[in-house]
Amino acid sequence: MRNHSESPRGGFTLVELLVVIAIIGLIIALILVAAADGVRRAEERATQSLITKLETALNDRLDALLNARPRSTCGTANLAQINTSGANVDTYNRRAQVIAQFDYLRAELPTSSS
Repeated sequence: MRNHSESPRGGFTLVELLVVIAIIGLIIALILVAAADGVRRAEERATQSLITKLETALNDRLDALLNARPRSTCGTANLAQINTSGANVDTYNRRAQVIAQFDYLRAELPTSSS
């Protein structure tokens, strides 16, 4: 009969296999955490880029609206004459232009739904 101490080793023990599986699991967990962090950073950069584009578009639209000079009409000229007794023609024209600008902005900008 052969002695167990003299026999060649034929495989791994259960403890050795469990240690290897635990190490592999730990490495996979670290890789997944790093990948998730990279994905989160990429999403943040994409969101920041979108916010910058939206801000630029809104600023461009607002500049275009504020720089537009709509022509005053007979209606705005009549409104400009209300409650301006003794004013000169330049005052009427400026008031008519302001009323026309206000009407233009009110028509172009979205309204709040209350």
